[in-house]
Amino acid sequence: MDELLALQAELAKVQEAPSVFKLSEPNIVEIVGSLCEMGLLEVLFTTNGKEYLTPKRLRHEVEDEILSHGGRVNIVELPTILNVDLPHVERAVEALLAQGTDGLQRVGGDLITDYYLDTFAEELNTLLQGVGRCVAALKTGSD
Repeated sequence: MDELLALQAELAKVQEAPSVFKLSEPNIVEIVGSLCEMGLLEVLFTTNGKEYLTPKRLRHEVEDEILSHGGRVNIVELPTILNVDLPHVERAVEALLAQGTDGLQRVGGDLITDYYLDTFAEELNTLLQGVGRCVAALKTGSD
């Protein structure tokens, strides 16, 4: 792991150097490929094959999508949104569920957080209270 950190630091230093010493895109692809072959780096390719990301980054992307959808998102929608195959998304979801992030739970094909359930319960309570007042008013003969 120390070797990987040293390589990352060296890469960052080289990338900050004047343009004469910068790595080209093909060189970076070759370096990433070599790191993958040596087992020092794990990457997941996107569905278009032009980009890749780490499993950790994919987990963060899934968390971001859950947040942007208000705490509830259908797992089947995530591959299209994230441009990653479904098996990769499912592994990321299982890792998040194992962590217990935000009270995350899988209900059917949806990922639901505790804050979504709290918001839903508040909205339902408000709705029921409004309906309850109307029903009570009809029974008493007023408004």
